[in-house]
Amino acid sequence: MKIKTTTAMLSIVLMATALTGCSVPENLGSTIELGGSQKSTANQTETARDLDQDITEDNSNDSSNDSSKATSKDTSKNSSDDSSDDTSTEGTAKTPTFSIACKDYSIRYDGDATFDESNENSVDYSNGILFEGSYQFLMMDDEWEEDYPQLYEAVNSYARESMAQTDGYANNMADEARQMLEEAAEGGYSFWGPYTEDYFVSVTRIDDAVLSVYNYSSEYTGGAHGMYGAAGDNYDVETGEMLDISDVLDTDEEEFEEVLKDEILALAESDDQFQYIDETLEDLKFDAEYDPDNEVYEFGYKWYFAYDGLHVIFNPYELGSYGDGMQDVVIGYDEYPDMMLFSRLNESLIFTLNEAA
Repeated sequence: MKIKTTTAMLSIVLMATALTGCSVPENLGSTIELGGSQKSTANQTETARDLDQDITEDNSNDSSNDSSKATSKDTSKNSSDDSSDDTSTEGTAKTPTFSIACKDYSIRYDGDATFDESNENSVDYSNGILFEGSYQFLMMDDEWEEDYPQLYEAVNSYARESMAQTDGYANNMADEARQMLEEAAEGGYSFWGPYTEDYFVSVTRIDDAVLSVYNYSSEYTGGAHGMYGAAGDNYDVETGEMLDISDVLDTDEEEFEEVLKDEILALAESDDQFQYIDETLEDLKFDAEYDPDNEVYEFGYKWYFAYDGLHVIFNPYELGSYGDGMQDVVIGYDEYPDMMLFSRLNESLIFTLNEAA
């Protein structure tokens, strides 16, 4: 992948997590250096083969300073040292454990544009950095491949595909930032950089029925404020297939919409806070169709399971103003026991999670 705008530093760290942070598995002990003017490819160690990742960079402008490293530390399944919370130890529970791969970028400007130091309204607030980004990718640990072959393949294939796309995201963001920086320098106004993008994942439910993953992202591309949002990925543990919300509900769309609206309004701090609620709910469908050519604009629900119920996400501007923020609406298992499949949890197979995450 050619990075046209800059000298870049890319670091890749494979890490184990129980939602409280990352530590690198002990068996990932290699260090990989990328550099030189020709294409360099680094394959992760055999213990991380579930990524089967090729990291390729072609930096024809200034590649001598480019580097990529994979480091290792002791695995920590929880922030606590209480071994009773470690579901990977021997015992009756056979709950799969997961690791997180992190890919970080810091891309600097290497062009000729300069800002007029005598003009206080023309400042490069980025300090020469075009783009900084951090991306996380969930993968199932190798030791569980035999017990959960379909889920293992689904989760880790998705991680590989997602990781392969991040170079493109980073390059595009850096290109946009470069253009804005140069226009600002030439036009005599400030560049509010760097552009940033962060993508984080965490497991919110894992048992013998469902794996749910919460995805949170935020970005800044100049302006008064950045943007953020969330979504969920949900897997059938037995088949590895992605679940649609219609797969887990034992009700029709009309009843679900009524319940969801009631739960949303219960969160309102004023009568007019969620001014877009009716319009937004009207566009949400179980089996959404999106066909702009025929003016069909339907959207699927953003949702995930946790241990208290089914969560439906509404990102900024979907229900109200940016200031109203993102809403995470809970349809509780206890409150609506007959509405959802998979509402009965297998307590012996629940992965111990730390709410501090």
